[in-house]
Amino acid sequence: RVDTCWNLSLLSVLPEYGGQGLGQRIAEYSLQIAKDMGAEMARANMGSSFSQRIGVKCGFKPVVTATYKDGYKNYHKMSEAIRSTHKTCVAMVKQL
Repeated sequence: RVDTCWNLSLLSVLPEYGGQGLGQRIAEYSLQIAKDMGAEMARANMGSSFSQRIGVKCGFKPVVTATYKDGYKNYHKMSEAIRSTHKTCVAMVKQL
């Protein structure tokens, strides 16, 4: 049973700053804030291959994976709106 859960969302770094570890540092800082506020668990929907790698590095565990080729938004295939390097969205959780 979990009484408090932190939702980590909208993690993004401009492409010119990619590969410098900034996304991971932002996620780790957010998780520390969650711990300081008494959260017992964190959850995140990792919508890109970049954020999924960061999630794993930060200790998140995948719960559910959905492929963009199967999804629709406003009657348009998600795969048409997402870069081809991003294949899935993964719901992840982490015990704090």
